[in-house]
Amino acid sequence: MGDDEIARFDPYAAENSPRARPLEYPGARPSMSALITRTAVWQIRARDGDPLGSPSPSGLRLDDCRVALGAAYPGQSDPFPSLASVLEQEQVAGLGARVPVLAIGSNAAPAQLRHKFGSSSTPLVVPSVLAWVRGVRVGFCAFVSALGYVPATVFPQAGAETGTVVQLLDDDQLAEIDETESPAYRRVWLETPILLQTGERLAGAYAYVARGGYLAEETGAWVMGTPGERRPASVDQGRWFADQRSLLARLCLDAAFAEAMGADPDEVVERRAGAGVSERVLRAQGLVHEENALYDLPDRMGRPPVRYGSPAGRG
Repeated sequence: MGDDEIARFDPYAAENSPRARPLEYPGARPSMSALITRTAVWQIRARDGDPLGSPSPSGLRLDDCRVALGAAYPGQSDPFPSLASVLEQEQVAGLGARVPVLAIGSNAAPAQLRHKFGSSSTPLVVPSVLAWVRGVRVGFCAFVSALGYVPATVFPQAGAETGTVVQLLDDDQLAEIDETESPAYRRVWLETPILLQTGERLAGAYAYVARGGYLAEETGAWVMGTPGERRPASVDQGRWFADQRSLLARLCLDAAFAEAMGADPDEVVERRAGAGVSERVLRAQGLVHEENALYDLPDRMGRPPVRYGSPAGRG
């Protein structure tokens, strides 16, 4: 794959949006750091234009990163301009004015962002950076959505280090996402170490945490993975789900769930019984951990945000 192809590569094509195909709901994160727009996904690269690999020990700041535009960007003579200059050319907010938000589940997918922004006049230009966050895991909400898939949430787990994505949103983008997540979620500030793929460390980021707890059993919480991702040693095989089909298949093993929601994953998606029904059934199964300390944090929707460029936003 050449540089131009990599620059335009969309790891989640539009037809794989969970809005269209719930059983293809994306996993915890895409495979590269990228600048997402309505029409393209451009790879974010290191200062010299080389692809980002493991986090750099030197801690490359996002301001110094480059974007692999290749020949796909009209009027651009430099195939690897700085991320800051691309944002300026797009006439959108610079990095320092943006807000760091953990993108979990489908929110990490370009197709889902495009769906959520839809016909909105808000420009969709979002730096999306692979990251590792300490002390939390990505799990599953305690309900099946009206579209027939189980959305993601985060919960605390001491010693955990979870691969995820940090998106840098401007104020208008943040307001748009807030609207799509409310009232099922709160947006809370997680003050915890976050390591970006660039090697830069953040002191925290916002995260959307679902009401009503998360899926779990006696041995622990169910954890969202991605196909091919190595399962953490602390997570039992039976609590690790890399895709929606395997998760729904596990839920369908319970007779009460199968009767109320569907006997197999395809029937669950086709029937779409709704969140209220699924909540009652899952609680009756004993598959819901009701308390989530992250949900008890203050809801920051509508309040002045912590920005990437502020001391509180950088580690």
